[in-house]
Amino acid sequence: MYKYTPEQYERVVELRKQTNFGSIKLSRLIEIPKRTIAGWIYENKIPHSMIIDIEYQKQELINELRKLSSSINHPLTVRYVKEIGKDKLYSRSCRYFGSWNNAKRVIGLKILVQGKTLDKQLYKLPASSNEPTFNLGYVIGVILGDGCIYMNSRKYKYFIQLIVKDKDFAEFFAKIFEKWSKKRVSVKFIKRLEKHKKTGEKFYSPYYSVIIYSKNISIFLEDKIKLLNWIYKSTKSLKIGVIKGLWDSEGHYSSYKLGFSNYDQNVMKLFLTLTNELGITFKTIKDGRESQSRGGIKTTYNFYKIIGITIKRKRDKVEEILNKGRITGFFRL
Repeated sequence: MYKYTPEQYERVVELRKQTNFGSIKLSRLIEIPKRTIAGWIYENKIPHSMIIDIEYQKQELINELRKLSSSINHPLTVRYVKEIGKDKLYSRSCRYFGSWNNAKRVIGLKILVQGKTLDKQLYKLPASSNEPTFNLGYVIGVILGDGCIYMNSRKYKYFIQLIVKDKDFAEFFAKIFEKWSKKRVSVKFIKRLEKHKKTGEKFYSPYYSVIIYSKNISIFLEDKIKLLNWIYKSTKSLKIGVIKGLWDSEGHYSSYKLGFSNYDQNVMKLFLTLTNELGITFKTIKDGRESQSRGGIKTTYNFYKIIGITIKRKRDKVEEILNKGRITGFFRL
């Protein structure tokens, strides 16, 4: 026979909530040693009889979960459990195991995060991914430009995302990312609600989205873009990749000149330094938030020849500028 019962423990906890008494006063009211009560209310200890009871209930839960999971041919999700009227099974699992996912881990089930199993979220990059290649540089350049990395450890959300209007840009980024990470990447067509600047009229605009769910890849790339100094000492191939990714994201053109815009001064400095190293001269304008190529059509040609332009819409316009310069005699290809 155990010394203290679950009922005695619950009575102490309830009195503590109602009166906020300490262990000495509670000991006088209930006639239980103050050291025992102190362990219950200050150190979160419980009577041994309750420990045995909890272990028994845990085992019963495990058996029930295993039985339910073996009777279905799809993942055991919270939605399914609630749909079949087993809300109590979910609440008991959370109470005894800490969370629904912890309960599933105990019985050896795969965990789903953002519709992907946890092992896909924890995808390991190949050893070659850390090599200073064009592909790594391009991925970093795009993330510093139009792309983003989202990380939320509380909700366990980790992903890299690019949403753009140009399909060829999204497809090229997906292709390069797949080559670099050896992870399958796809492009999805989406529509986003937008508002006309002048009329205020709302309309749906077509976009293309690339999303890569992976905790390890997100952390790896986040570490790479936190400090950019390592890029200056890297290989020429990686530098070209960074420039190309940045300009594909936020590059523009006017007359015989190319431009690049970014509000981050560190990114602007990176772009200017890397392009100048390759003999493609840019200068800053508008408080350092934008840059413009210097040297006219010759610089534009050097950029076109050395870096290249992914997006057909931009490439066609730059080629038109170059051809116009050749015809007028300003430049010879």
